[in-house]
Parts: sequence; structure tokens; C-alpha cells
Amino acid sequence: MKYSKLKKLIKQSLTEVIEKDRYDRIIKEEPNPYQEMMFSENDEEVSSKFKKLVTKLLKLRDDLNIHINENRITINSELSRLKNSRYQNDEYMSIEIIKETGFLFSYSNKRLAYKDVTMYDEIISEMKNIFERVNKDNFTEIYHTLLSDTGLSREANLEDLLD
Repeated sequence: MKYSKLKKLIKQSLTEVIEKDRYDRIIKEEPNPYQEMMFSENDEEVSSKFKKLVTKLLKLRDDLNIHINENRITINSELSRLKNSRYQNDEYMSIEIIKETGFLFSYSNKRLAYKDVTMYDEIISEMKNIFERVNKDNFTEIYHTLLSDTGLSREANLEDLLD
């Protein structure tokens, strides 16, 4: 192996290791005893209503910013982006569900935080089902719109009849 290729390979490997180390340090959160004070104790009624709200919001996936990793789910959006929204200004909504901790919810200028160690697992299992339905609906809509817009719908209808 040529010296220049070897040097380039070593530099690339070193860069990857440094980036991974930097990422790991950012992701790993140190326990913060003061954060516990922010969360109210678990309230079954609030948790139940919150789960229903999140489930309904997830159906609007295309209008939300959703980030998922092994420790948290973050959902946020400007309210004016949501379908059939009556909001015209820069009001926002933000949800953060932290595994084995609880959830935080910000709406406009109000915030709340509750402990609920099972919320993350419950929402993750629901998300898969909801996203499968949303994906199927989106595909059907895109398929029919594209066929119609390109003039291929007649040809596709004939193929469907023959199949």
C-alpha cells in the first residue's frame, strides 16, 4: 500500500474515532438531581390524556418534526403548520418523552413536566402502527395523484383490470 493511501486511511479512521467520541460525550447525559424537581409525580389521568393527544398528533406526521432515539422522542411544530389549523402566528408546540423518566409538554407559553416511566415504551409501540397507516395512506395518495397528473391513470386502470 502506498504511503499516501495509508496516510489518508489513518487520517480518515482517526477522524471517525474522534467524531464518534464527541457524539458519545454529547449523547451521554450526566444525572442531574435538580432535574427531578421539575417533574410532578405521575398522574394517571394526565398520562392517559397525554398519550391520546400524542397518538392523535402522530397521525399528522407530515406536519411535525419528529426525532426518535433509544432514550427519547421529540415532537414539535409551529401550530400554523398543522392541518385545519386556526393558528396564524408563531405559536408552537413541543413534546419530549424521556425513557424511564417522563414527559415534557410545551404549548405556546405554557409548560408542564410529569413523571411516567412507561410513557416512552407505550408511545414507541403505538408509533409503529400509526406510521404504517400513514405511510400506506401517503403512498395511495401519491400513487393516484402522480398517475392522474402524468396522464398515466388510464393505462394503470387497464393494467389493474387485467390483473
